[in-house]
Amino acid sequence: SGEIRQSRVHKENLTLERKIQTALDEKTITLRDKVKNNSFRKTPHRILYHINLGFPLLDSNSELIMDPVRTRSVSGQKAENELNKYDEFQDPTKDFEDRTYEHKMRSEENEHCKVRLINPDLENGLGLEIRFKKSQLPYLVEWKYLNKGEYVLGLEPANCPFKDKSELREKGELPILGPQESQEYEIEFEVVETGS
Repeated sequence: SGEIRQSRVHKENLTLERKIQTALDEKTITLRDKVKNNSFRKTPHRILYHINLGFPLLDSNSELIMDPVRTRSVSGQKAENELNKYDEFQDPTKDFEDRTYEHKMRSEENEHCKVRLINPDLENGLGLEIRFKKSQLPYLVEWKYLNKGEYVLGLEPANCPFKDKSELREKGELPILGPQESQEYEIEFEVVETGS
């Protein structure tokens, strides 16, 4: 566990307390964060967990499995044109233009959202499942950059839409922590085998 502080005069005064847990013979790692506003004024609080996955888990046959309520492009015309292909991959491609999508997530009965990246070509269909609570992180930003030498898929649980802070404020979507208020987050990472 550990703690870090983000603080500026006349601005935010936040601390993040992090605990990472696992156990022997387990395939799950749990990350628990507590963000606290230590000031006596309200402060904006956006958080996005940037999780990068690459080869060999990511390749042209990999399967991205999730059930979003809504998906939108946030990175230009190529991503917009391929909105229905957000879960498809290809071999590393020279000068690949990255695509970024925002997914509004659907939760299961236990209030968890989940996303899986599975490579059926790896032994037993090896993959990674990421689980998080919709009440804490209702969005998932997907960054797909399938470039030669920089072959990566970013899966990024977030507490608000992927927009500029001023736009979020204008639309009433900017998360705020009140004076001395805190917010907790929990993300689970599990290695899965689908048996394929």
